[in-house]
Amino acid sequence: MSDSLKNLVIVLLIIQIVLVGYVGYGSKLAYDKFNELQGSLSSFKMEMNNVITNINGKIGIVEEDFKKSASSLTSSIQNLEVENKKLDKSLKEVQIKSQDFSSIIEETLESVVSIQTNLGLGSGVVVSNEGYIVTNHHVIDGINAGAIITYKKGNFPMRIVKKDPKLDLAVIAIEGKIKPLDFADSDLVKVGDRVIALGNPSGLSFSVTEGIISQINRELPGVPYGSFQTDVPINPGNSGGPLVGIEGKIIGINRLKIKGFEGLGFAIPADVVKKFITQAIAEDKELLEKMKQGN
Repeated sequence: MSDSLKNLVIVLLIIQIVLVGYVGYGSKLAYDKFNELQGSLSSFKMEMNNVITNINGKIGIVEEDFKKSASSLTSSIQNLEVENKKLDKSLKEVQIKSQDFSSIIEETLESVVSIQTNLGLGSGVVVSNEGYIVTNHHVIDGINAGAIITYKKGNFPMRIVKKDPKLDLAVIAIEGKIKPLDFADSDLVKVGDRVIALGNPSGLSFSVTEGIISQINRELPGVPYGSFQTDVPINPGNSGGPLVGIEGKIIGINRLKIKGFEGLGFAIPADVVKKFITQAIAEDKELLEKMKQGN
């Protein structure tokens, strides 16, 4: 090998060594830079996780505050409704004490009916928008024919649904839509409460009389419940009509008076009546459905 060729080989070897060293150094720089970027990315992820955690925490606080505010608002609305009911009751009490019964009469008379039979007259009250009416058993006992006359002079044929002589209650039905009257909770009735009786005494259609509750659990011979005793006049034709409290709801069904005594009438408590009519209506609907399927 000539000297010039040797020199060329040596130069090439030196160049290769330099290139290898440069590439190795560059790879190290690139590796270090990659590690640096990876560390930055990890730090960024940790910071983002902390931010998200803080945001979720704040959202939870806001949500909890919102729930508390909503609960407080609901409670305030409920309290307002209670106060409104108390105010409405107080206004009606004032009206009754001042002998102004117009608001109660207007709300109730449309639900009261006159029951005219071949044996006499009686009263009743609509208790369902499906045409069910409650009255006394003795009003329809033994009749051959009867009709219902409404406050607005409507005339309807009637159908006997259920009757119970021990309770002295009966449910009849008509094919017509009449506004029903709601029941009150008779457990809340107190001695001294003012009441109004509505009915058709002695054929005087749709009359109103006023009185008080004299006793809330009067025991009578052969009667399986405690009766409301009132001083409201109950005359022939008044039986089966509603005894209404100051809220315009049924607290009882007028039943009878003791002959020879004035201001001594009795009514069947609303809770006894409600239980009876609920069962009667359910049985009637079941029977009508069976008859419909049979046809």
